[in-house]
Amino acid sequence: MLQTLCKALESNATSLRMLHFSEKPIANILTNNKTSAIELSSSCVPHIVNMLKFNISLTELTLPSISCLHTDDIVSIIEALRIHLHICILQIGCIPPILRADSYNVFDRLLNGTTIEDFTCVINGDEQFFTLRDALEKNTMLTSLRI
Repeated sequence: MLQTLCKALESNATSLRMLHFSEKPIANILTNNKTSAIELSSSCVPHIVNMLKFNISLTELTLPSISCLHTDDIVSIIEALRIHLHICILQIGCIPPILRADSYNVFDRLLNGTTIEDFTCVINGDEQFFTLRDALEKNTMLTSLRI
């Protein structure tokens, strides 16, 4: 279901400004009030990346947890977010802090050198907290942070 939506958004010709893949309450609505989380799968990633490339007016994005994805898929999403020129509000579920044997700090890639001003994420453990702290020490754009 999520892949179909992502595929439709990939070719969306309108000026989409806000997109929320939220676990609540959208998941409850889509599943007839049954509580089930929206989960991204590897099959959705190319469509999300293309949607980010083609919907250049998108300024606000909410994504569920991406921790369950393969490293290459996570990097693809992060890099697509990095090059998007207008996303200033990003809300994202749980993300792994370090990828590729400590050489890819996800928080640093998201928060430094991007247009993100308002960032919300789920912190799950000390390692994530410390890598977020390190990224924030270099950040000059962020005006709002929710963890």
